[in-house]
Amino acid sequence: MSAEETKTKTTDELEGDAGLDAPNSELGPENSELVIGLVSAVGTPLELVEQAIRDRLNSYSYSTEVLRLSDYSRSFQLGVEGEESGEDGRIDAAMTRGNDARTKTDRNDILALAGIADIQNKRGDEPGPLPGRAFVLRQLKRPEEVHLLRRTYGEGFVLLGVYCRRSEREKNLRKAGVSDERVEELIIRDEHEARMGGQALRDTFHLADLFLEVGNDLDAVKQDLSRMLDLLFGFGISTPTRAESGMFHAHAASLRSAQLGRQVGAALLTTDGDMISVGTNEVPRSGGGLYWEGDSPDDRDHKRGRDSSDEAKEEIVREILDVLDDTWRNTPSEDKQRLLSDRIQELRTTRIMSLTEFGRAVHAEAEAIVSAARRGTATAKSELYCTTFPCHVCAKHIVAAGIRSVTYIEPYPKSRALDLHNDSISLEDEEDGKVLFRPFVGVAPRAFERLFSMTKQDGSRIWRKNGAGTPILDRVNLRFKMPYLSALQRESLVAKELIEITPEEGRR
Repeated sequence: MSAEETKTKTTDELEGDAGLDAPNSELGPENSELVIGLVSAVGTPLELVEQAIRDRLNSYSYSTEVLRLSDYSRSFQLGVEGEESGEDGRIDAAMTRGNDARTKTDRNDILALAGIADIQNKRGDEPGPLPGRAFVLRQLKRPEEVHLLRRTYGEGFVLLGVYCRRSEREKNLRKAGVSDERVEELIIRDEHEARMGGQALRDTFHLADLFLEVGNDLDAVKQDLSRMLDLLFGFGISTPTRAESGMFHAHAASLRSAQLGRQVGAALLTTDGDMISVGTNEVPRSGGGLYWEGDSPDDRDHKRGRDSSDEAKEEIVREILDVLDDTWRNTPSEDKQRLLSDRIQELRTTRIMSLTEFGRAVHAEAEAIVSAARRGTATAKSELYCTTFPCHVCAKHIVAAGIRSVTYIEPYPKSRALDLHNDSISLEDEEDGKVLFRPFVGVAPRAFERLFSMTKQDGSRIWRKNGAGTPILDRVNLRFKMPYLSALQRESLVAKELIEITPEEGRR
């Protein structure tokens, strides 16, 4: 084909040249099925989300089926089910059934496993693709469930985190007949249960690909969800919001950290979305700033071989045992390390083991503020995006720096920011004169490049205009596709293509 012929080809023809991703190829249909997981707190009006998903996917000629994971828990019940009187009884019983199923099978992902098996059964006796089908899994409560679904379906699985303000959720539960006392109990239980196999919303929610805020307005939910699904289907042209861009920069900054505990990133932006500074949790170096890879000398914690915070907490426990524990005082020196380890394990859930003050690293939020100060840039009325809810130490610096709002993804149970600074900080709802701390809504950093890039995962280009230079706004090109074949099967197909185009005398 000549260069001139290539220039005049339509965008669809150019994309079809990829071969492996062409419609009706052996790798699966263009409209491959989607598996959408929902994760949300108790009291969230998920019916509105389900309806919005059905309506928008229907416009793409997709049918939607909702699978309730809590229903699968009944298969693991031994004995007679207890009474489920009232909405609080129904919710409580569903939580208990899920916990029991996970405990009895010793699988924290058992309900997702059952959901996957159900989808597999729907494929029939000769399993194959189900084009134009979407399965909505309502809802996930354990991180292990997310991990299993991603291992199974790859990019064919999308996790939607549905955020609803606590005040709204409380109102919804009361409206359903749940008493004030039970509302509080259910919300706390849903967020985190210490028992093995218990509810673990706070460990699961932040794993989402997309975050959607939902109130009780169906039209508003439809509008926000439509944008996300349009991005998923590559429909039209959409670019990141200020919040999405800010959080992506925060995520990118987090990857610089070599800290042994966690990677945290922060980005400070103006209200217009201009970048002021970024920060990560890393050890500071003399002269200003943090250590970079390749610095010499490099005295970060992983080079020293131990986290200074862990060392300090051990010293504190030793001091307490010296004063209070006769068994410890009478234990031979050679056995004390073993006993110390046992005592530290016993204290793992106490605030002593949650102390953050003895780490050598500057926290990401503090570094973003200090980085701006090093260049003489004002932080007043700026907006902070951070991958994790700020600790109480950073919170006071955030307030003092004049930052107007903080947006975060991952919760941080150790933080006492709201307890210590409730005079200066508000959570979720705006209050005059206070710094607003709010959960992130939009495309998560983990899905940012795939949904906003003009390049596919294989590196081929997505064309935004046709040969006449006119924007292409009506094309549908699903960005997250079900990987039906394994790497070995794909390798076999590609090798087969080579055989078909190689002259017989050239084959070996």
